Amino acid sequence: MLRSSLFLVIASVFTAACSSSSQPAPTNGQTSAALSKYCTATLTNDHALMLPQKGGAWVGDGSARASAGTTFYLGASFERWVGYVLRADGTPAEIDADFGKGLVAGTDFSSSCADPAKLVSIDRHFVLLADTKLYNSAALTGAACMIAAGTELAAYSYSATNEDVVTIQAPAIQEKCGFDKAYAANAPFVNLVLR
Repeated sequence: MLRSSLFLVIASVFTAACSSSSQPAPTNGQTSAALSKYCTATLTNDHALMLPQKGGAWVGDGSARASAGTTFYLGASFERWVGYVLRADGTPAEIDADFGKGLVAGTDFSSSCADPAKLVSIDRHFVLLADTKLYNSAALTGAACMIAAGTELAAYSYSATNEDVVTIQAPAIQEKCGFDKAYAANAPFVNLVLR
């Protein structure tokens, strides 16, 4: 009797752990008025997502996903297409793609503004994807200066000073915040292409 009861408890735990309700729902991309001048695209198949982490990294374990039909912002990196989804809460995520190929137009996504000439264009648009708190101290203490999503960072410098802090400089930050060098846990800015 004890053995069969123990089996039922283990089976119940295993079934609950494997049920579809324990899997996160796929992300369906949101759009933002702050990013309206940038090219959007639509995924034609499911993809894993990488989420922003401290120190400026994008990391994914396969649990966060975007489904076919998801709207995303199209970017360029190393002459390959890349994509960024805005999740329902406004946080950005990078679409995980093969580094050698990137996202492939016509296979991974469709878009009316994915002009191949934009992949090699010297006209870069480094844009913050989310509202970002910047500090005048690498300890991330003191009053924060908020830079809005959609802010373009021209003539910038960016580095990861350690695992948890990024250093960023740009005229837009100097103008808005009043300090030359800014620090953040993460500053999700990426190279987007115009419509």
